[in-house]
Amino acid sequence: MTVLVIGRGRAIVDSVTKAMSEHGIEGTGVTVDADAIAHLGGGDVDLLVIGGGVESGSRSLLKKQAATHGVRVLETPLKGRDPGTYVLEEIVPLLNA
Repeated sequence: MTVLVIGRGRAIVDSVTKAMSEHGIEGTGVTVDADAIAHLGGGDVDLLVIGGGVESGSRSLLKKQAATHGVRVLETPLKGRDPGTYVLEEIVPLLNA
């Protein structure tokens, strides 16, 4: 399963994708909507993680694109958690559902 993470802060996106990798989860991270849309259209994304800093208009567009391609969406923000905890508490359960 492949996870796509989109956020506005490169450092946060990179820390989440690194934590995913450490837990054996394949994924990539982007900071630009067009890049996320291209990945969604590629057909190899199972879960889209939308970071808390992604604006409302972008969020709506990304969710619509995800739905078009049958991709599940996670919008739960980090809320101060470290990326490893976030991956274990939010991403792993969705992938195992």
